[in-house]
Amino acid sequence: MIALWMWLTLAMAGTLSEADDRFRSGELDAAIEVMAPVADAGWGSGKLHYNLGNVYYRKGELARAVLHYRFAQRIRPRDGNVHHNLALARSELKGLPDPVGLPTTWMALLTSGELSILGLGLSSVGSLWVVVWYRRKERAILALPGTVILVVGLVMCTMATAGWWTTQQHPVAVVVDSEALVRDAARTDGGERFRLPPGSELLVVRELGQFLLVEDGDGRRGWISVSAAAVAR
Repeated sequence: MIALWMWLTLAMAGTLSEADDRFRSGELDAAIEVMAPVADAGWGSGKLHYNLGNVYYRKGELARAVLHYRFAQRIRPRDGNVHHNLALARSELKGLPDPVGLPTTWMALLTSGELSILGLGLSSVGSLWVVVWYRRKERAILALPGTVILVVGLVMCTMATAGWWTTQQHPVAVVVDSEALVRDAARTDGGERFRLPPGSELLVVRELGQFLLVEDGDGRRGWISVSAAAVAR
């Protein structure tokens, strides 16, 4: 497992280095060719998606830049550069609905993985504290702080799991290639409700066959084709 992690780390570093060289030399399409397969395979890091966003921004493909900045934001929620560039790309796209927010407010500070690690650490400390002081029965009251720490850790782990599950079940999708037709039913003959321009950020409510039920930042809902948007899962 450690060997696999080291190999992936080295491979990612090599990919980022090569892509950065292509980007600096102005070979934008070549940079995308290096990074896109890694991102599409689900191995993309926050740095890789951030760099992809920068490349698409330089190419003028602002909707795809927004997509990859949203990917990077989920993985690196405290990165000021990601937030700045995402806001910049949004500002250059006109007629967009309000962007959808994060599933929960704490995700603006921590990823679900980081919160789960913190929760596991507190749970371990609290458990050890409780075991040590309960063995000293004459001082059992001193086990109370450990119990509190244990409970807080378990709550954090539960929140992290719930946040991860919500992100997987209700990810953000971005309209990237062309205007998306939003229908009132998950059918090709469904009536038109409204249209969404490229760059629109949507919350995926559910998936049904080749259609997604989405909600935009203005609270409007409807069905779009799976091919009409890319999902930042």
